[in-house]
Amino acid sequence: MRIERVGDQYSVYLRRSDGELTVRHGAGVPGGLRYPGDVLLHLLANGMPMEQAARHVEELEPGFDAQAEVSRRSETDMAAWRMADHLRREQLKAQFRRDRARWV
Repeated sequence: MRIERVGDQYSVYLRRSDGELTVRHGAGVPGGLRYPGDVLLHLLANGMPMEQAARHVEELEPGFDAQAEVSRRSETDMAAWRMADHLRREQLKAQFRRDRARWV
């Protein structure tokens, strides 16, 4: 496993137990791999245990707090999800009112 900075993105090189090498360049990952937190989430999404992923990211940025980063991003994602859910409910209500007005 190797992580290196390439321009403004990170690239992640993973060698699986079967010997296969997988290379992920930041530009090819949805959202990119611009920050150490992005790399952490990418490693976790690919099945790496939290302790191991945190250790690798700590090598990139000494003092990086993986637990705080995951918590911060989870709270941010939840707020965005709540807003999207609220907007969707409002759209459905408006659509229902329009449909009902046509039938009356």
